Amino acid sequence: MDWISVKDRLPNDDRRVLGTDGEKHEIVCCINSDFEWVSATGDYGNFTSIKWVTYWMPLPERPKNDKSN
Repeated sequence: MDWISVKDRLPNDDRRVLGTDGEKHEIVCCINSDFEWVSATGDYGNFTSIKWVTYWMPLPERPKNDKSN
């Protein structure tokens, strides 16, 4: 996966993504109605506004449970 500049586009549906400024990396959420980035590592409803996100990428798929063992 490649990093996407916030100048090019924002994630859809207020979903959690990985955000960076080139140094910090954190799971974040863009509230598209306000184009505001918030930290998404806490509980829903306890978001902290952040300003440093310049690039983002979708989170990878969750691993599938392997019950063959």
